Amino acid sequence: MKTINLIISVLLLSIITAFAQNQQSFSYQAVVRDGSGEIVAGQSVGFRISIRNSTPTGSILYRETHSVTTNQFGLATLQIGNGSIVSGSFSSINWGDGIEKYLQTEIDVNGGSNYSQMGTSQLLSVPFSLNAKTSSGLPVMTTAERDAIFMPDAGMQLFNSDTHLINYYDGYGWLEITGVRQADFTCGNPLLDSRDGTYYNTVEINGQCWMAENINIGTMIQGTTNPSDNGIIEKYCYSDNPGLCDTYGALYHWSEVMQYNYTEGTQGLCPEGWHVPTNAEWTTLVNSTGGPNSAGAHLVQGGDSGFEALMAGYREPQLSGYPFAFIGSKTYFWTSNNGVDRYIINNDPHVYTETTNSAFGFSIRCIKD
Repeated sequence: MKTINLIISVLLLSIITAFAQNQQSFSYQAVVRDGSGEIVAGQSVGFRISIRNSTPTGSILYRETHSVTTNQFGLATLQIGNGSIVSGSFSSINWGDGIEKYLQTEIDVNGGSNYSQMGTSQLLSVPFSLNAKTSSGLPVMTTAERDAIFMPDAGMQLFNSDTHLINYYDGYGWLEITGVRQADFTCGNPLLDSRDGTYYNTVEINGQCWMAENINIGTMIQGTTNPSDNGIIEKYCYSDNPGLCDTYGALYHWSEVMQYNYTEGTQGLCPEGWHVPTNAEWTTLVNSTGGPNSAGAHLVQGGDSGFEALMAGYREPQLSGYPFAFIGSKTYFWTSNNGVDRYIINNDPHVYTETTNSAFGFSIRCIKD
C-alpha cells in the first residue's frame, strides 16, 4: 500500500456559506499525495471522520464515512455532517457548551474501509456558526464571535445579540442594518423576535392578531427533566431533537410559558408587545372560525384561516424514558389560564378544551396586545 500524506484545509468560508443555506454541515477539503509527494488524482478514496469531545482522544460524539473521488489535482471535497452515519447525531452536537471539539481524519486510499489514521486537529471556528443553528432564524452571535469568523462570505447575515441588530458582511467589513422598528409592524407581515432574530408569520382573524407559527425560543432541556425559575427560557423539542423544534416549534411546561408570573394574559415567553392568550381569547378565535365543532378544520395547516396549526404532539411528564407522543396526529396549545389548553386531532374538525397537568409540554401561539 502507498503511504498517503494529506494536506488538510478546513474551509471556514464554506462553513459559513453552508450554514447560511440552513444546512447542518461544513465543507472539508484534503489534497491526497503519496509517500513520494506525488498527487493521487482521479482515484476513489474512503474517509472516516470523527468528532471527538474535549481532547484528541476524547469520546466520539459523531462518526461518519465518505467515499469520494479526487480531482485532477488530488483534491477530495466532502461535507462533514452529510456522510454515511456510523454513530451519533451531527445535529445534536452542542457546539456552544464551552468544551473543545476535535476532528479526527482516517483514510483508505483504495476506497474501502481499511482506514489509516491521518491526524486529529482542534476545531476552532466551526462552533460559532453551527452553534447558531440553535436559533430558527438568522445565526445569533456576539460581536466577539462574529469577529472571530475567518474569511466570512460576502453577503453573510447574522443577528448580533450585543446590539440587537442584523449584521451584514459586504466583502470588506461588517455593517449593521437598522431597518424599520417593530413599532411599525402590521399584522399579516412577519414578526421579528429581537431576542434571537427569529421571524414568525402572523395572521389577523376577526380583529385578533396571532402568530401563525408555534414559538420556538429558549434553551432545549431533556424531555425527562422539568424546567426551573432560573431566568432562562427552557423548552422541549420532540424526541429531544432540535430539528423538530425548527419544524414544529418548541413544547413548554405551563409555568415556563408564563415565566412564573401566573396572571392571565401575561407576556410570559412571548415577544414584547405580545402575550400568552387567555382562554377567553381562544374562545373568540374558535367561535370566529366555525365554533368548537368545526373550527379545527379551519385552524389546521392548509385550512382557510391562515392559523396553520401543526400536529406537534406533546411532552407527557408521566411517561418515563420517552416522554413524547402524538406528533403528526394531535396538537395542544396552552392558554394563560392555569392548566387550561385547547387541542386539535388530525382529521377531526373539533377544537377541544381541557384542564390538565401543567407539567405537560404543549405548543404556544402568542397573540398581539
